[in-house]
Parts: sequence; C-alpha cells; structure tokens
Amino acid sequence: MTKKIPTVIQEYEKVCEDVAREFLERYFPESVYEEEYWVADEIGGMFCVGDYYFGIPRMTEALRYEATSKQLFDYYEAEIELGMKEKSPSVNFFYYVKTRMSLADLLK
Repeated sequence: MTKKIPTVIQEYEKVCEDVAREFLERYFPESVYEEEYWVADEIGGMFCVGDYYFGIPRMTEALRYEATSKQLFDYYEAEIELGMKEKSPSVNFFYYVKTRMSLADLLK
C-alpha cells in the first residue's frame, strides 16, 4: 500500500519545480545541457544543470536579488575554489550581489 503524499508537500514540490523553471529560464536561457534534474529525484533538494548544482535557497536568492549570470557563476566558482582550501567566501551571496563586489575581493 502506498502512502498518500500530504497536500502541503505536493504544493511545496510544485513551487520548487516553478522556482527551478524560472531559474533555468533566467540563468540557462539557451542551455547546451541536455538534462537538468533533481538529484536522487528529491524535489526541493539539489538541482543539477550540466555540471552545476544548486539548492533551492541559492536559486531563490539569485532570483530575489536579481543577480546577474556573472555574479551567480563567479560566486559559485569562488565557493568551490575556496572550499577546496577548506575556506568559505568572505561575504554571503546577498552582500556579494548587492555591493557588486569584485571576484578578486571575494577570494581574499
């Protein structure tokens, strides 16, 4: 017997799908990636587009703060580069977008 998914969960998953679609349209308008998907089919978890992975919080931040594609991808790369050194960016994504901080300053 399968369990019925509560309505609130169904609504949440629909909103997550809507956020992902809007995010794709804004940041991957002419995507050369053949697929995008929710990792492990967990809607609302990590969303993969090609070699990029985004969680709902980052997708909503990017849309809410109207980050440019350059800001989104520069911050993404900085998180990876700094993470490999066991460090974190010096500022959060919101501050980075709103102050138009340079990538060089972010990597300090």
